[in-house]
Amino acid sequence: MSLFRKYDEAIMHFKKCLGLTPRNPQTLIAIGFVHALQGNYGQAIEYLHQGLWLSPASSFAQTLLNKCFNMTQSKTYVETLPGLN
Repeated sequence: MSLFRKYDEAIMHFKKCLGLTPRNPQTLIAIGFVHALQGNYGQAIEYLHQGLWLSPASSFAQTLLNKCFNMTQSKTYVETLPGLN
């Protein structure tokens, strides 16, 4: 079993952390980061927004959020969205 790319497992563990501290911006941003790694940009944007609302000075989250927005604007991503073909 590979130690890499256990994204779903990482999200599961981060969500357990949110159960303990629901307003932890670092955990929300981490979940957004993992979703971005998976290419789930819509989910990433949701979590990054929540994290930035709690920690607006996070330059990492701001940069990643911009990259996710850019990815959702790319033609190849938009073509894969249901109902837009």
